[in-house]
Amino acid sequence: MRRAVRHRLSSPPKIAFFEFDSGRYVLKVMNADGSGSRVLSHDMLKDQGGSPRLVWSPDGTRLAIDYRGIYTVRADGSDLTLVIPKGGSSNWSPDGSRIAYNDGIFAAGASLVIADAGGRHAQEFGDARSGPWNPVG
Repeated sequence: MRRAVRHRLSSPPKIAFFEFDSGRYVLKVMNADGSGSRVLSHDMLKDQGGSPRLVWSPDGTRLAIDYRGIYTVRADGSDLTLVIPKGGSSNWSPDGSRIAYNDGIFAAGASLVIADAGGRHAQEFGDARSGPWNPVG
């Protein structure tokens, strides 16, 4: 099973995706033409049901991973960090400094929350859903 997301700003454009192997999700990247596939992490996430979701940061240096919380990881596969333990549907701000997400994604009444990219300084905006940021403001 593969879940992929493309980053258009990198040169050449890159696609990040997970391959499911022996009960674990393996994070990989490849060029948009399918060449240059490489493993970023062999043992990133253990299967706990559901599928991870990937979102590139605007500058292409990090990925946000929605999977039983929100993780960030550098584009080279290093520095995997759980930044938001109970959240999902993450979207980066246009400058990459903040992440919008839904708090309590697995329960009714989820709220829109915006935090810095490290998961700190969270502000809740009530019963709403996270969506993509407007890139021009």
